[in-house]
Amino acid sequence: MPGASLPPSIPPNLYSLVERLVSCFVAEETRMLKMSGEKRHNRQTLLLAASSILDPRLPPELEREIFETAALLHHKSIPLMLRVARRVLTWIEPFLYRNLELGMSSSNDEPEAQRLQTVLAKTDEFLYHAVRYLILGPSFVYHLLTIGENHREKLASMRNVVYVAIAGKTDASEATTAAARGYLFSVLENMPLLRLACYAEDIMSGAALNKYDSRTLSALPIFRRLTHFDVFDEGQSVNYSAIRTVLMQLPALTHLALSHDNAQFAQQWRVRDLLAGCPKLQVLVCLRNPDRRFLERDLARFVAIDIRLVPLIYNRWFEGATQSLDGQNYWDRAEELVAQRRAQAHW
Repeated sequence: MPGASLPPSIPPNLYSLVERLVSCFVAEETRMLKMSGEKRHNRQTLLLAASSILDPRLPPELEREIFETAALLHHKSIPLMLRVARRVLTWIEPFLYRNLELGMSSSNDEPEAQRLQTVLAKTDEFLYHAVRYLILGPSFVYHLLTIGENHREKLASMRNVVYVAIAGKTDASEATTAAARGYLFSVLENMPLLRLACYAEDIMSGAALNKYDSRTLSALPIFRRLTHFDVFDEGQSVNYSAIRTVLMQLPALTHLALSHDNAQFAQQWRVRDLLAGCPKLQVLVCLRNPDRRFLERDLARFVAIDIRLVPLIYNRWFEGATQSLDGQNYWDRAEELVAQRRAQAHW
């Protein structure tokens, strides 16, 4: 598992057990796909395979760490791991609900609706400890309004969510969308967010920007711990100047991403001014979608402006709200490029 983060509690000489455990479940999954007429995975086979890898005399806390790491690195194998033993189910089941997606499919998508009902049937305490990612797609307004009041209250119990992405365009009316967003942001205020990908103007509405000063807005609970912010706004809004001022005052912000079409990149002085106003900023990522590649002259121009300015391609619209174990999201790539530039600058 090259590039994966090694949890500090697992000694390096035992990390190979994680790799072997994942390989075991992948092999069993492949075997079952090839077999016809068999509807269920053989629990005894899974139990024997796992037992042959994990010494039963291992300390329970170490065994748990190994299974949890395997679940993080190979999410698709979690349903198989749940069948090994009751203690493993207790450890691993929360990882099955680590990512909650709402409205990623069309409003009448039955599989997504069923999965959502399964998630929301869990207890508040379970969801509090399990859910870390909340991804709200273009149909999230519809789903939010149709799940019922009791289930909407479940969202408020997910106070350990640290990564959130919110689609800008929805398939609902403007009034309905505004009502849903109002409820949503009252929930987000109670989440200790570290990474956020959304339109900043959806959070800082024109009314709020006109009513409050930038220092007050930057102190909102939703921004208190935020370190990574992917701002979808393209800078054409009449409120963007005020939004920009708020961005420069966010207390914990170290990583900022803006669309290449953002007005900030129209003139170099705007970029320099933004970077000068964010001394804690480690990287400023200039993003393009996969259909539009940067030219070599663009890359050279960005480096000349500031060593922290990195032009990159994103793969998924919610990528800015993710934390990748294998170092493959654009935040990780940006950090690597900035580190390389700094190393070269010292030669």
